[in-house]
Amino acid sequence: MHEAIEEVHMNKVKSIIFGLVVGLVSFAGINYISGDAVDAASRECDSNAIIRCGAMTEAELAQKYTTNTSGDLDNIYGAYGITADMIAKQSGTLGYVTKTGDVVVDGKVVATDAYSLGRLYRSGSTPKMIDGVKYYEGSTSVRFAATKLDAFVYRDTSGKFIGAILLICGNAIRATPVPQPVYKCDGLTATKISRNEYSFTTKAVAANGATLRDYSYNFGDGTTAAAGATTKHTYAKPGTYTVRVNVRVTPNSWQRKLAKRQPTVRRRQAICEH
Repeated sequence: MHEAIEEVHMNKVKSIIFGLVVGLVSFAGINYISGDAVDAASRECDSNAIIRCGAMTEAELAQKYTTNTSGDLDNIYGAYGITADMIAKQSGTLGYVTKTGDVVVDGKVVATDAYSLGRLYRSGSTPKMIDGVKYYEGSTSVRFAATKLDAFVYRDTSGKFIGAILLICGNAIRATPVPQPVYKCDGLTATKISRNEYSFTTKAVAANGATLRDYSYNFGDGTTAAAGATTKHTYAKPGTYTVRVNVRVTPNSWQRKLAKRQPTVRRRQAICEH
């Protein structure tokens, strides 16, 4: 029997809170919202399955991993970067793997060129030895009968793909992680133009699918402005002012909100705190 399943897939929102301190980047936290529905009607119970009849929930996966009836689950998943701790803590995210080789979580491709491991040979597969035992691995294009299969997807804290486990059979998935969006702030500078007018410049960068969306300045005197990387402001009276900038980044169509911190800027002497 080929690996096969019919599934219902529902995409939901994923948000990441990212802290931007002018001149300093700090992550405030990452919140993942699991969003792919599972059709538990199909289980693969033949001898190709790494876990006979699979595991439709992470709790079931943890239980079957602990029982380890086949005696080799720790070796197999360990070879694919999936540790006992990950499984015990149920730290996977529900996603799916396509016949064309994409690993998808919450509507986003997190890895490509996927390969699936099973116990039996399939046309186009090659032998793979794990701890002295022969298994068979092949591209999902040759091992999948279905267009996509649900999977528990494991990633590191930055969201980089580690490995995946198919629900219906427990078969392990390896794939090539997609480049992670990169975004950071290198500094906020203030340049004196005249006695009470200053130019403020935010230096921020984005790459690998991330784009700088917009900038919002708070000049510390009760006024704010939406502007670009550089903006000017005139102060009405002498004093020491705290200037804050809020930069929003959109990597791969996901909006990141960059939080505010306070460097001190004196009207007569600009300071950028790092």
